[in-house]
Amino acid sequence: MTGMVTTVLGQVPASALGTTLTHEHLSMSFDVCFVPPPSRQSTRAQLPWTLEHAHWIRQHPYSHADNIVLNDEAAESAVRQSVAAFKAAGGGCLVENSTFGLHRHTAFLADLARDTGVHVVAGTGYYVAGAQTESSLNLSVEQCEDHMRAELTHGCVDNPNVRAGIMGEIGCSFPLHAFERKVVQACAQVQQETGFAVTFHPGRDAQSPSEIMDVFLEAGGTRERAIMGHLERTIKDPAELLDLAQSGVYCQFDLFGIENSYYQLAGAIDFPSDAQRMDMIKLLVEHGFEDQILVAHDIHTKHRLEQYGGHGFAHLLDHAIPKMKAHKGFTAETIHKILVDNPARILAQVPH
Repeated sequence: MTGMVTTVLGQVPASALGTTLTHEHLSMSFDVCFVPPPSRQSTRAQLPWTLEHAHWIRQHPYSHADNIVLNDEAAESAVRQSVAAFKAAGGGCLVENSTFGLHRHTAFLADLARDTGVHVVAGTGYYVAGAQTESSLNLSVEQCEDHMRAELTHGCVDNPNVRAGIMGEIGCSFPLHAFERKVVQACAQVQQETGFAVTFHPGRDAQSPSEIMDVFLEAGGTRERAIMGHLERTIKDPAELLDLAQSGVYCQFDLFGIENSYYQLAGAIDFPSDAQRMDMIKLLVEHGFEDQILVAHDIHTKHRLEQYGGHGFAHLLDHAIPKMKAHKGFTAETIHKILVDNPARILAQVPH
């Protein structure tokens, strides 16, 4: 594990990161995905946070107005507590994937890293077209490049004292919106110039990862420096998953902790359990792809934090990993690769 990683507090050796979750959110607002409650339940968007309402909020996480705000004072307190629990469980680094359109506060990210001792890597780029203003949608490829390049090399728009350390999550729909296509192309160019990795949020269709990679590679991107996220909700066919891994892309399973089969944003998708995620990962390990696997929770709503009855950032370390070792046949060496070696390798800047 050689090379340097850019965190919100400056550059650190890749070997210093420790256990790393590569797709989390620590500061964002998900208003782009607000789903009005069913008509007969319209008032439930404003339900108070009480135990009797917990099940409804878990079933309708994107219909509860306060639940989708992860950058207010209450959320920051809950995030701080959860990150401290992650540190106590042996965690070392969290990659923050809130890009333009999700309203992150990078000053909070720096304070959080300083106060908890957890390394935080901030992302740069753009979320899906639906989260953008008209002025953003009209940006050229070159203007998208300028934005990402500046945040990676000089400082973030909202805080010049903090630099991003990865591109992403780059929001993609299916099929790709014209704006999203421009952003993917811009990522390829910036990667060529700077050597930073990129992580993609694919559309909710099994064809989306290949569409993204076709555009990215044609524009000059490097597949071995790309992460494809949310695979457990995107690709169900084992053969298609193996084909993606065979291409050399990092395969990320980043929805650990969600044990609800109903997926509010795409009801036709049967959302997997943690056990099913583990089986998908085990398939890749059995076929020799353990050096390309990454994991995380993608926490982006309040209800998944401990203060709101959720699992928090320590869930993987406290619950999922022990099951993977004791009951799913994962060796300690493989777990170390997934949690430590693979993240360090992909996050280390490759000089160009």
